[in-house]
Amino acid sequence: MDESRNGGGMPAPKKLDRSASVEAFLGGKVREARTLLRFKQDELATKVFSSGSVISAIELGEDVPSRDLARKLGLVLGLGDDIVDLVKLIESSQVRGYAKEFLRKQLQATVMHEWAAHVPGLLQTEGYARALLLAGEESTEVDAYVQARMERQEKVWGKATPPLLWAVVDAAVLYRGPREVRRGQLQYLLDMSDRPQVTVRVLPFDAEPGVVGYLSVLDLPDGGRYGYVEGHSTGRGTGEPGDVQDLARAYDRAAANALSALDSMDAIKEALNDL
Repeated sequence: MDESRNGGGMPAPKKLDRSASVEAFLGGKVREARTLLRFKQDELATKVFSSGSVISAIELGEDVPSRDLARKLGLVLGLGDDIVDLVKLIESSQVRGYAKEFLRKQLQATVMHEWAAHVPGLLQTEGYARALLLAGEESTEVDAYVQARMERQEKVWGKATPPLLWAVVDAAVLYRGPREVRRGQLQYLLDMSDRPQVTVRVLPFDAEPGVVGYLSVLDLPDGGRYGYVEGHSTGRGTGEPGDVQDLARAYDRAAANALSALDSMDAIKEALNDL
C-alpha cells in the first residue's frame, strides 16, 4: 500500500498525475477526500467493507471500484455520486484504452502464458462470455462485447500457425456460474485442450492463491515480450523487461502450484460429470 507514514524514513505516498487518465482522476479524488477526513487507508477500507490494498490500488489509479463500492466510497467520503459517475464513464468504453495495446500485441504473439481467476477470453464460449460480462456491464453493451470477443478468438485460432497458449485457471472456474453455461464451457475447455497449441492447468483450492484477476505474458515475433495485468475494471500493459519478468514470475508461481495438464483434464471432466 502507499499509505503515508510519519518519521523513521518511511515512504511518503506515491505521486499521482490526476490528468493521466479517468482512473487516476478517480483515485485522486478518493485520496484527497480521505486525507481531508484524516482516514488511513485501512480505516476507510473498514468503513466501506473492503481492504487497504484495494483502497491503495484505487487511489493509485491501478484499479477501479465496483459500482457498489463506489457508492459506499461516495457516501463515506461525502462525494455523493461523483465516484459512481466516474466508474460509469470508465465502463462506457467498449475497449478500454489500457487494453488496446495488449489486444494488438495478443494478435501478434507466438506464445502466451496466462493466469486467470476466470476462463481466459481466448478460451471462453459465447455463453460464458455473456454471463461474465452481464455481471459487470450494462446489458445493452454486452452484445458488442461478446461479438468482439468471439471475433478475436477467430483471428487468433484461425491463423495458419496459431500461437501456443499455456493457461492456468482457478479451480473456482469449474464450479461457478449457471449450470448450462458451465457445462458448455467445461466441454469447450476439454475440446480446446485437445489442440496441440493449448495447455490448460487448474490451480486447486488448497494451493497458494494466484494473482488477483488476470495476467498475461506474451512472446512476440521480434523476440520481445509484453506483459499485461488486469483487475476489476482496469489494467496495465508493459514492455519494460523488469516489469515483464515480474509478471512472468507471478505466472510461474501459479503454474508451479497447479495440477499437471493430465490431472487438470481429469478435474474438468469430474466437474462436468457432476453437472
